[in-house]
Amino acid sequence: MPELLEHLGEMGLVGLVKIDGERERKPWTVVISGQRLDGAVIRVDGHSLEYCLRHAVASLHERFPDLSVAHRRPCGRTARSAVLEQ
Repeated sequence: MPELLEHLGEMGLVGLVKIDGERERKPWTVVISGQRLDGAVIRVDGHSLEYCLRHAVASLHERFPDLSVAHRRPCGRTARSAVLEQ
C-alpha cells in the first residue's frame, strides 16, 4: 500500500486511508482526490482495506484505462491492480 499511495502522490493525487472503529459496518474508507480527477472524488467505504483498495483502484482504472501497477496484498501475494502509470 505505501507504493500505491506514493504513486498517487507522484501523479498529483491525494490518497487517504481511514479505519473508523466506531462504525459497526464498513469501518474502512479510501478516498482519492486531486486536480487530475477534474473535481471528482473517489470514495469507497467497506468491510476491509483490501475491498476498498480494489474498488478505488478500479474506479481510477475507469478514468485512466492505461494505468497498471501491482500492489501487495496483506498476505504478501501480489495482486494485479490498476494504478496510474505515467
